[in-house]
Amino acid sequence: AITGDPQKQNIVLSFTMNGNTANAMTTVSTGYRLTPAAIRKTMRRSKSKIEDSFKFTTSDNMLTIIKPVLVTKNRTNGAVLRNLRRTLKAYLTKKVTTTTFENILLDLVMHKLQRELQDALKKVYPLSTCEIKYFARVKQKAEHGKSETTEQPVVQPVSTTEQIPAPAAVA
Repeated sequence: AITGDPQKQNIVLSFTMNGNTANAMTTVSTGYRLTPAAIRKTMRRSKSKIEDSFKFTTSDNMLTIIKPVLVTKNRTNGAVLRNLRRTLKAYLTKKVTTTTFENILLDLVMHKLQRELQDALKKVYPLSTCEIKYFARVKQKAEHGKSETTEQPVVQPVSTTEQIPAPAAVA
């Protein structure tokens, strides 16, 4: 455990080796995620769950993906859920685009971003859980010398105007 806090055992951080010095390896943090068991544990009966995915560019020009999970205290209707999603996107857009990748990662590990997000969203509807289940850099294929578009198999549409013969009647 990096933090030494047993309550944060459900956090998984990703690193990439960056270089090699005489006695040490240097790494760069590339992501943060919650274990699936921790996400399952937050959901209970008669509650609503909101999962979403957003791509943002941080203030240090890194393309990132962030996937929040919200669980309400009670079952809610679609208008409230839509308003929660809208407020969630507005808050994350403001926060992520004005902060560096490393600072966002630090806020996630210390649970600061989740608390701020829950405080902003509880004005719309009370939440029992507000977590970020995934946050990472998006790998751009152009950096590795490959084109950004990938080949996809060509799918031929089936003609729907063909007549299918009816089965013969049994006598």
